[in-house]
Amino acid sequence: MIQITEGVFDAQKIVQAKGGFVNPAVRQTETGQIMHDGRVIQSVEFDVAVTVTEGSSCSGGGKLSVATVLKANAETASSEKNSTTSKISFKVPLAVPIDHISLNELKDKESKDKSELKAAYKRINQSLDQRGSRW
Repeated sequence: MIQITEGVFDAQKIVQAKGGFVNPAVRQTETGQIMHDGRVIQSVEFDVAVTVTEGSSCSGGGKLSVATVLKANAETASSEKNSTTSKISFKVPLAVPIDHISLNELKDKESKDKSELKAAYKRINQSLDQRGSRW
């Protein structure tokens, strides 16, 4: 748990420097989690296998000499190992950096659409005023 927390902490600094956020403050909506600026949060899933191996070993060696013509070395080793594997799964919320060019284009388009909608309402109300009614 400590390593996961430290990993998130370290990642926050690096990702923030590039315009993103790791584990950001969010609000829940009908479509998912979003940040205050409208960015949709994505969850990055991790599945990690941790294996712990405990063991003991002993070794012994022997040397066999037969006369001065033949020499042989013998080595024996034995070991006993116990290993345990645990699977850890977790998710880290991530808001990736926004492309600033497309963000500015989107803001300009929304502003233009809002102005056009306002002008259309004004024309409708003027037309209704001429007829003596209001919408």
